[in-house]
Amino acid sequence: MHYATHRRNLMRHLRLIEGGDPQGGEGEPPAGQNTDGEGDNAKNTTADNAKEFSHALAARVEEEKAKLEAKYAGYDEYKAKAAKYDANESDNASKLEAAGKRIESLTKEIAALKATAEREALIDQIAKDTGLGRDVISRLKGDGDELKANAKALKDSLKPNLGLPTPPAGKPATGTTGGMTPLQLLSQAYAAK
Repeated sequence: MHYATHRRNLMRHLRLIEGGDPQGGEGEPPAGQNTDGEGDNAKNTTADNAKEFSHALAARVEEEKAKLEAKYAGYDEYKAKAAKYDANESDNASKLEAAGKRIESLTKEIAALKATAEREALIDQIAKDTGLGRDVISRLKGDGDELKANAKALKDSLKPNLGLPTPPAGKPATGTTGGMTPLQLLSQAYAAK
């Protein structure tokens, strides 16, 4: 659009130079009429005017070019800064994505550790309530009430040794074994073979 307007203005100026003002200017004869009677001089004046206009036009073009160059003088610098900024932004985005993944994995790890701690606390409480060992309760399935029910069922299924002598409470098993526990006796018996 700017080009078309500029061309139209240029053509209007050229038309005035070539043909002159059809009505004549202030105190000047219309183009094509010569009051001096010198036709060649009028043509020379027109050619001089055309050259002068061309020089003026060239000067104006240079002036506009200089303005544009001044206006966009730091363009390359700004372009380099923008490229650097874009590179930093993409680098920051990848770092942010990596940090997000790390946070997600740490959150899962914390949740797993909390669940394990809660289960350990529950096992301790059930061991205290039932009298069963922690290692036995930790092998049972379930969580919460299900684990409590399984521990109670296990305790109920373990009956005292009917018909087998049990050592009195607080005293180690003694007799002909020389103060050895049943486990020691078994290991000695298998070792002798």
